[in-house]
Amino acid sequence: MLIAQGYGHILGTSSNLGHVALPVINYYCSSKWAFEAIHESLALEVEDFGT
Repeated sequence: MLIAQGYGHILGTSSNLGHVALPVINYYCSSKWAFEAIHESLALEVEDFGT
């Protein structure tokens, strides 16, 4: 839909726990890391579509 419109924004909110690993909450930290990685790869995929 964003491509058809010609503009738009994708926002993602995470936490610093996407950059560190802590005991006991390791699954939470890994899910935040995955969220960060998905948004980084998405940014690379859409960078050719505009500014």
